[in-house]
Amino acid sequence: MAFSNVSTLSCFPQAITTPTIFGTEFLNISAFLVSNYSVEVTQDYNYNHGPFSLKNADFCNITVTYTHPGENDTINVEAWLPMDNYNGRLQAVGGGGFVAGRFYLSYQQMAAAIGEGYATLSTDAGLGANPEDWAQVSPGNVNQYLLNDLASVSLNEQAIIGKSLVQSFYGQPPEFSYFSGCSQAGRQGLMLAQRYPDAYDVVMNIMGKYPEACELDAITAAAISACDPDDGVVDGLISDMAKCNFDPITIVGTKFNCSGVEKQISVDAAMVANATWAGPQSLNGSSLWYGPNRGANLSGNLTTLAVATTQCSNNGTCVGKPNYLGADWLSLFVEKNPGYDLANMTQKDYVDLFLAGIDEYSHIATDNPDLREYFARGGKILGYHGLSDQLIPAGGSALYYDAVTSLIPDVHDHYRHFEVPGLGHCSGGQGGNPTTTFDALRAWVENGTVPETLPISFVDQKGVSNDRILCPYPTKQQYDKVGDSTSAASFNLYAKGGTLVISQPPLKVEVVGTLAIRALFFLLPSTLFLIFDSVIPSLAVGIKTQGESALPTRTGNSRRSKKAGPIWYRVVALSIFNVLLSVGIQAAVETLLIEVLNVRSALQVTTTLPMPWSIAKHVVRTLFLREVLQYYIHRFILHPAKPTTLSRLHSTHFHSITAPYSFTAHYDHPIPYLLYRFLPIYLPSVIFRTHLLTYLLTLSVVTLEETLTSSGYSVIPGIMLGGMARRQVSHSASRGKGNFAPLGVMDWVHGTSVGADVVDDIGEEAEKHRVGERSGEAIEGVKESGRRGLRGWNSRKKK
Repeated sequence: MAFSNVSTLSCFPQAITTPTIFGTEFLNISAFLVSNYSVEVTQDYNYNHGPFSLKNADFCNITVTYTHPGENDTINVEAWLPMDNYNGRLQAVGGGGFVAGRFYLSYQQMAAAIGEGYATLSTDAGLGANPEDWAQVSPGNVNQYLLNDLASVSLNEQAIIGKSLVQSFYGQPPEFSYFSGCSQAGRQGLMLAQRYPDAYDVVMNIMGKYPEACELDAITAAAISACDPDDGVVDGLISDMAKCNFDPITIVGTKFNCSGVEKQISVDAAMVANATWAGPQSLNGSSLWYGPNRGANLSGNLTTLAVATTQCSNNGTCVGKPNYLGADWLSLFVEKNPGYDLANMTQKDYVDLFLAGIDEYSHIATDNPDLREYFARGGKILGYHGLSDQLIPAGGSALYYDAVTSLIPDVHDHYRHFEVPGLGHCSGGQGGNPTTTFDALRAWVENGTVPETLPISFVDQKGVSNDRILCPYPTKQQYDKVGDSTSAASFNLYAKGGTLVISQPPLKVEVVGTLAIRALFFLLPSTLFLIFDSVIPSLAVGIKTQGESALPTRTGNSRRSKKAGPIWYRVVALSIFNVLLSVGIQAAVETLLIEVLNVRSALQVTTTLPMPWSIAKHVVRTLFLREVLQYYIHRFILHPAKPTTLSRLHSTHFHSITAPYSFTAHYDHPIPYLLYRFLPIYLPSVIFRTHLLTYLLTLSVVTLEETLTSSGYSVIPGIMLGGMARRQVSHSASRGKGNFAPLGVMDWVHGTSVGADVVDDIGEEAEKHRVGERSGEAIEGVKESGRRGLRGWNSRKKK
């Protein structure tokens, strides 16, 4: 909802209510009006969104300063609250590197946020921009308070303060609260979901060899060239990492150009590349963590920050140039010595520090997969990771998602993770940046629109613009090998195992799937039965419950009227029309919800298969409600005590045939048909919003049951189907005197059974299989075994 303009009088410190957080002391609140603020926000800095041009914005800048008494920290939370276009939502942003927020990247994202109407804020967690200024309270002693502020504490307090400011400034809390960011901010978001569910809906060179940056770039280019075609499209991207096994040893000696000088790939450079891709390893060669993928920038030439950067002098001598993020972590926080000599670190030294860091700082880790509390309150997570991320290996994000999946099988309903081919750390690289991520998250949270795919665009090495779709992990996009490879329409969503293969829009899948079920389990067998009854009537008569009068070409003579019933081909035509009508209504409902109202679909259409227990539960629940609905609709609406227009329509159509055959299952006036056949199966599925697969499975069971029980044959087997078929014949023959629901349970409860009821069917089936006799024999067998055992025990006792 849009809010009317806020009075400038609200933008004064005295007008702002001081937030309340136990364990804190608020030191100051400043507030001032910013008018006509304009800035160009680039796509590379506005993660999850895209470029934004902010023009002449008016907002209230509020800064809240507070401390945790005894911890010697001073934290600032800065909020920008729009004066005239507030959309009722809060969007918090995070930081980068060792910066919690309130720096250039934060302000770029905050500017775009107010331009879209969000109240937005960022916290500095009481830190400076340089970790050397705050990481230690004294030599060898980490400032644990500030580290905890960065890791988690300030994040929750940022959320509390932000909601309090919105409540005070606009007079009501935000309708929805979001957290957006990348890199450090991505870690912050996961920490919030894991620890504060209500807050918001380095590779070291161990060989002493330091290749030139251009040599590592040549190896990266060779890796891309080798693995690019694996997905069926040559576009300068490695899209299928699982298939990419390129070994740079195979190109040792290959010539490449380095700033106009021809050189050759060395063994040392190939080994460095392999070691970097493999990730850090222990002394026995086991993996400690993932490395960047093949295709990621190793040298830092393109991205400034990388994990295998070198610095070379004019004479060609190169030395390592450690990434400051990893260097600061190891020296300031783990070794606790700002002067620690990283250049002379051995592999054992590195492994020891790696493991020590895990042991000492596990309390700030964000690898807890238990997100059940966050999901239970409706929380959603939508993230992406560039497969060419040169700083944070993409394998870690996939590992975390797999861990959550193992604990929460329906994770896909709450958390979507997208892998982006060619994308670097948060942005950059050859691949496209997903700029609609935040909009997709908002639509998911507020409208239930599941983000099945995300669109991206990029310009390939030939200068051609490409449109693609991203698919949620673990699914992948797959080229159809037919259409234009630069068009997103030529790519399908594909995966194996516990996911569905969806190559068409969800609505089309639902409609085509429903039609296929009806054709396979109703139209096809009904047609075969009709042909059998018509071509070989002498055989058909022998298995028809009502004999010759039940043949389709001779049915329809009412016992109360001498008028002939409908000709069989009219029954077939109206039956098919009714089926198509119900599918059309189903499609119209979905179109209205998704396309017009922009809310979630009536049925779940996701790529993740529901668990077997979930499928069984929904099928049983739907069949039970169908039985109840059909009984009461059939008895009190279509067969009321006093005739109505609806009951007359039902009588003159469905009950014009007293000896059923399969096509009569869907033969009725369209209105009674929709009430009795369509609504009782579709409505429960919508109420419980079952998965499309579950709905189609249930529809298959129901359709086959309707076809068989309306066939008029006396050879339908089993307690369930045989009894249902007999009750259907009795209902038609009596012109609706009873047997109002297929299972017969409701008729037995209400005493409206005609002929044998469901209890009689069970008894008859039990007698047929000598259940009572066999049970008695089994009981006697148990008794005799007991007597023999007792005699044996007494015999041993006497001895």
